[in-house]
Amino acid sequence: MERDLTQLNNLWDKALAVQVAAPETPWHTKAAIECLEAWLPKMEGLGEHGVYYVLDVGCGTGFLRDYFEARNWWYYGLSLQEHANMRADYHFLEPKASYDLVFSRHVVEHSPMPYLAVTKLYEFTAPGGWCVIITPLPPSNADYPDHFSVMPRGSWCSLFRRVGFQIVDIADATVGDGSLEQRFLLKREVQP
Repeated sequence: MERDLTQLNNLWDKALAVQVAAPETPWHTKAAIECLEAWLPKMEGLGEHGVYYVLDVGCGTGFLRDYFEARNWWYYGLSLQEHANMRADYHFLEPKASYDLVFSRHVVEHSPMPYLAVTKLYEFTAPGGWCVIITPLPPSNADYPDHFSVMPRGSWCSLFRRVGFQIVDIADATVGDGSLEQRFLLKREVQP
């Protein structure tokens, strides 16, 4: 039986064509650091001493580089706009390594296939490692032309569990432009 993928291809073409470049702002950096400061004490295994590997998915110009390098953590930022063939999604990317912390703020809502996108973040996260995913809290930013997956908390939580993450904490925050975001602290368990 042959499948007609015309509609999927049309959606994919539409997703790749839409990109709204959002400039980094001081409140953007402040919100990211505020989230990290609140959750770093909860991330067992990521102590004050040691070298840890951090992947910042959707890093923009690397605004968190100084924050992590001040802790002597190895930082790698992945700017999705540099990869023209996957601007709106990144589930085709191959991880170069496993990371102790994967940080992804306001990225997964740009994916028309959020299950595949979150699966890739899971693959990037080392067994026993941590993942922070931050998305708009509906209805904030739901009508942006490049937001395909602005979902409520319950939908994200279900998706995270299906992928294999354990949900450790959830928080809501109001950010500098007045919009709301939902923050998820996730852990990838070590398989027995």
